Amino acid sequence: MFGRDANNPPMAAKEADPDRDGFSNLLDYALGRQPFTPEPSKQGITRDLHLGQQRLTLNPDPLATDVIPQIQRSTSLIIVQNTVTQVRMRDTSPMTSRSFLKVIATPAP
Repeated sequence: MFGRDANNPPMAAKEADPDRDGFSNLLDYALGRQPFTPEPSKQGITRDLHLGQQRLTLNPDPLATDVIPQIQRSTSLIIVQNTVTQVRMRDTSPMTSRSFLKVIATPAP
């Protein structure tokens, strides 16, 4: 996938973001996105309201079995704790409270 840039960490490292779309290479891979092409939509991620609660759904690439997409939730931007390791998360905090969701991917053990 990275061709001549395979050994170039700024382009090919798992945490690199060569297309500057906010998705690391590892997350691009987990969601079936292209690491060198910034997609205008959030391909692989769906956000909606369900029964008055925010819901975030990840649609991982079924062939990317060697990575685990995760959703992290925090009430501040300073500390983010991993609260869910599933593909779907429903934030049960009241809509009036502040919470932040972050999508990451980690290599499978």
